[in-house]
Amino acid sequence: MIDQDRFFDYATDLSLEWSQALHVPIDVQVLNAAPLSFQHSVLHQGMILLAGDEDVLADYIERVSLDYMEFAHHSFCTARLCLAVCRP
Repeated sequence: MIDQDRFFDYATDLSLEWSQALHVPIDVQVLNAAPLSFQHSVLHQGMILLAGDEDVLADYIERVSLDYMEFAHHSFCTARLCLAVCRP
């Protein structure tokens, strides 16, 4: 497990190491510290390259999915309310 205060250094070091090894730019992000929308986007459209524990990953995917569904619902309701109030 990586300390939260080392996420940036870890991602930067890994990006540099993989970019040099593969000769292409690689952008590594620690998902634990990323905004919810980015986490959801990666889980549904991207690719997990490194996970320490499959059970922890499964729990993480479930938590992010549930949190995002709740967020999306509230965002939709807020948008509808704003549109209703702003209509002439």
